[in-house]
Amino acid sequence: MLARPFNALTDKQNEDDYLPWAVDASEVPEDVRTVVLGSRDETARRRALGAVLYTDIVESTSLIAELGNRRWRDLLEAHNALVRREIVRYGGREVDTAGDGFVATFAGPSDAIACAAAAIDAVRWIGVDLRAGVHAGEFELLDSKPKGLAMAIGARVVACAGPGEIWVSDTVRQLLAGSDFTFADQGTHALKGVPGDWALYSLEED
Repeated sequence: MLARPFNALTDKQNEDDYLPWAVDASEVPEDVRTVVLGSRDETARRRALGAVLYTDIVESTSLIAELGNRRWRDLLEAHNALVRREIVRYGGREVDTAGDGFVATFAGPSDAIACAAAAIDAVRWIGVDLRAGVHAGEFELLDSKPKGLAMAIGARVVACAGPGEIWVSDTVRQLLAGSDFTFADQGTHALKGVPGDWALYSLEED
């Protein structure tokens, strides 16, 4: 039953300032939720603002050919450990390990950029060059995993960067206006699968 006796609602309202016309979603039958929300999965669908970091090993195919599969696996394990250390250090959340790169989300773009810079420095001593891309926007969280256009844009941004470079979208640059970070204009780019042209910037080293 959806309705409650009036005295029960009144007691609940007095107990914790409960609104008498509000209904606890957990008490609504699943079939009713499906009709009202349009999907059985909609109750698990949330949105969040944040920054996404993509990293990628530069010329990984050449490294595999040079090192061989066994030594490459050892190198990749060392790379993974070093990058994961920096993700944790800067408060990020690992989303995926895409072969020779990482995807991680952060509360804000400054942490994502700082993590990228630290990861690039960390893996240099094992002979690996990283590139990184950062974008900020709204993610759609499905089963706690971020999805949506913001994630796709981040993947396109990293593809434009060169060895040791951190590229960011104009969204990130604007969010960090007045910060200690400075950026160099890299012009506008057509990002595959993303509408319009996008202004991209690279982080300038101190």
